[in-house]
Amino acid sequence: MRLCVYPVVFRCLGSSVGPISVVGSFNHWDSTTHPLTHRDGKWRITLFLPTGMYPYAFVVGDRLIPDPDSTKTLRGPLGSHYSMLLVPGEPSPARAA
Repeated sequence: MRLCVYPVVFRCLGSSVGPISVVGSFNHWDSTTHPLTHRDGKWRITLFLPTGMYPYAFVVGDRLIPDPDSTKTLRGPLGSHYSMLLVPGEPSPARAA
């Protein structure tokens, strides 16, 4: 069986201070795995993820922040807020932020 993955663009706007990384269930909340690249005043990264639902957040400095552009959020067990991403089962690009 072949695993299909789909491109997901994560963007974090409004912060000129870095580094910034994206963390979530797709990388075991490891802030060293997916740092965003700063170019033209924007922080971004494209990941290829299989279909599913993924809680995620950005790490800015030492703070964990939900995606300010996401309309889907949830509260974690320790009171932190996270964003929720749904990667559809169709081969169209999903956009996280």
